Amino acid sequence: AVAAAAAGVGRTRTATGGHRWLRVRVDADSYAFELLRVQEVVRLAPIVAMRGAGHAVLGVMNLRGRIVPVFDLGLWLDVGAVRADEHSRIVVIERNDELIGVLVTMVEDVV
Repeated sequence: AVAAAAAGVGRTRTATGGHRWLRVRVDADSYAFELLRVQEVVRLAPIVAMRGAGHAVLGVMNLRGRIVPVFDLGLWLDVGAVRADEHSRIVVIERNDELIGVLVTMVEDVV
């Protein structure tokens, strides 16, 4: 779901038809999520590891009583793990009444 929502590196997309995108970074690479799918952007929260999870799954976090799996977008896209710092954020995406969190290096802007 997230890989389909992410726009490729080095490509500039023009928002047409009223589509708006939240642009994020994973190291030097830029990606975008459809803004209508973004529930919120949160600072790094405590993440509980899950035994047996895939390589890109960091674990789960509690978001106001909802358990949300958190993925490292860099690992998911095989471009290298996100190095978390004070600019890192978890972008919470909603699809079909399910939430997932995606760790990114930083959030840039809305285009």
